[in-house]
Amino acid sequence: MVREFPRLFLVLVIEGGALMAVELMGAKLVAPFYGNSLYVWTAVLAITVLSLTLGYYAGGRLSKERPTETKLFIVLGISA
Repeated sequence: MVREFPRLFLVLVIEGGALMAVELMGAKLVAPFYGNSLYVWTAVLAITVLSLTLGYYAGGRLSKERPTETKLFIVLGISA
């Protein structure tokens, strides 16, 4: 798969790293107001996983007909 779509693999790696950075920043952003407890981390993680689920569902629906790299980059640009 990596040999067939090297740019897609690069996009996946960058997107995963960016998502982890946003998740950590979200937890640090709410820490002064709600603390840095297990409940805060659970809430941030739950929102992140829920957002990923909805995004993967919407992306799967969009790419079901004819998946192209152009469509992928348009979706990533909109989500950024």
